[in-house]
Amino acid sequence: MGSLTSTTRVRLPAGPHDAELDRTGELFGRLERRLHVALRAIDRGLPGAAADRNALKVAFCAEHRITARHYNSLLRALDGKHASVIEKARIDAADLEDRLAAVRKKIADAVRKLDKDAAARAGIAARAAAGKAPTRGQAKDRLNDKDRAALRRGLHGRRRKADRLEGKIARLRALTERRVPPLVFGSRKLLRSRPQDGTPDEVAAWLLRWREARSAQIFSVGSRDEPGGSQCCRPLWDGWADGTIGLRLRRLGPVPAGASPYIEITGIPLNKHASALLGPVRDLFAADGSTAISVRLVRTPAEEPVPAGMSRWEALITVEEAVPDAPHRAGARVLGVDVNADHLAWALLSPDGNRLKTGRIGLPLDGRGAEARRSLICEAASALVKVAVAGTAQIALEALDFTRKKRELSLRPESANRRRRLHALPYAAMLEAITRRAARAGVLVLRVNPAYTSVIGRVNLATRHGISTHRAAALAIGRRAQGHSERPHYPLARPEAPDPSLGAVQPRRHVWSQWVVVSREVSRLDAVARKSAGSRGEVAPGAGPFRGRRPASGRPRPTPSAPVTDWIPDFPTVPGQEPTGNTVIPTAGDTSPAVRSGLVRCGQDIVRNDYVS
Repeated sequence: MGSLTSTTRVRLPAGPHDAELDRTGELFGRLERRLHVALRAIDRGLPGAAADRNALKVAFCAEHRITARHYNSLLRALDGKHASVIEKARIDAADLEDRLAAVRKKIADAVRKLDKDAAARAGIAARAAAGKAPTRGQAKDRLNDKDRAALRRGLHGRRRKADRLEGKIARLRALTERRVPPLVFGSRKLLRSRPQDGTPDEVAAWLLRWREARSAQIFSVGSRDEPGGSQCCRPLWDGWADGTIGLRLRRLGPVPAGASPYIEITGIPLNKHASALLGPVRDLFAADGSTAISVRLVRTPAEEPVPAGMSRWEALITVEEAVPDAPHRAGARVLGVDVNADHLAWALLSPDGNRLKTGRIGLPLDGRGAEARRSLICEAASALVKVAVAGTAQIALEALDFTRKKRELSLRPESANRRRRLHALPYAAMLEAITRRAARAGVLVLRVNPAYTSVIGRVNLATRHGISTHRAAALAIGRRAQGHSERPHYPLARPEAPDPSLGAVQPRRHVWSQWVVVSREVSRLDAVARKSAGSRGEVAPGAGPFRGRRPASGRPRPTPSAPVTDWIPDFPTVPGQEPTGNTVIPTAGDTSPAVRSGLVRCGQDIVRNDYVS
């Protein structure tokens, strides 16, 4: 059995514990800020700082009269915030470096144009002194006064922009080298909204929101070796039969005289997910077992509504969930999945790589709130895993670096709508949801290299199977996970002629070297189609199935007598190539339309002969 770290969210009922939680949250936030200051002093080597973190732990616990487990909870919460700030700084620095490279390229282009203009002007002056007219190249390179002035102004502005970007990148890189980066407790957005010239009432209202934001969380770290899974906050199972649980929270800091050292919260209603997740944990504790239970209490902002009779506090309970092992099964079915901005395309493949079924799961995330988006993602992931379980298949996904993809799309001026949708796509959350639900169902998730999968599906599979390009990409992902051939069905990608100087044994090149050629040709033809549509005042076509030398987005091709979904165009035989041994050779008397068109039927699909050198 494997394990999976999972979190469930339950809302607490309203009661006298709300005031106690508010006071505990305020104290937790204040101690967290003080611990951050002490850790930052150690990181920067300031005078008066503790010798190391171990010495700081002893002194901090003694000064504020807290337990070591409370200190560990404070430190764990701070470490998460520090790691988040550092990771965001890395992403922002990489984004700015891409922008800086684009600005430098424009600067180099402008300098080159100005240099050509200066050389052309000098040449024209020299020829004019000799009584000669300027050459055609000089007349072409020479800029008029208006264009030259605009180019100089643009060059000056881009150089200033490059200097600003270099300064920002240097500051971000320095931030990533710190173990304890600077933090704004309460959110930078709220801090910037502080009224500068507001009335006393406006300032007081903002100050109230600021204090609530800085005291809205209480975290208790769990441990497997502690009774109940945690010393600071342990669950109470007395009301499990009624569909409720309780929490016993240990007070933070000194305990008032005559008060209990614990804050008990009972009658917390369980939703379906919480019952399914915490049920095995309860059974484990009933059998004298143990597991770590971490609890984070979060307070809902005052401007957001809460259900009647419920508290503003929610509990996020994190446990180790036992999941069945999912071993790799050779020769099994594979469900290839292509994640898109508005849907999931999937294709079910047999062990020999043939298409069994394809489908689409909608993902309408545009204009949705965070909770609605999370719910849609979970529903889509559950539906996808159900397809895999019904087909007894393993799931194949692309190992995409979507952060890099988003940065590349941000530099493309021609696809603003697509950039917006892809930036809004929580790709990591989608992969996480699919991985978690597949692990609970015992389905193995395979990760494959995403190189050229979309082009392979569009060129090799979309027209051949009569499916969309996204489903064809899912089919290509599944075939790659199974290790099947990816030879291009396109004449431009034929292997190069052998080089006699290399001897009898020729070095073999990867098949992706041929897909480089195909990808460039497809991109060129798509650009031609978009330009042609723009000149006619039409909407630029999308990327459709690639048929022969012209994509479907270009001029339509003559359709054969048979249905389009059963046909692909005939490709010419390349001289010097021989058919493979598994090619189906029709009989001489066969005069069917497929044979006359150079196509042969194999199973459920019409396929063409594959050639190798």
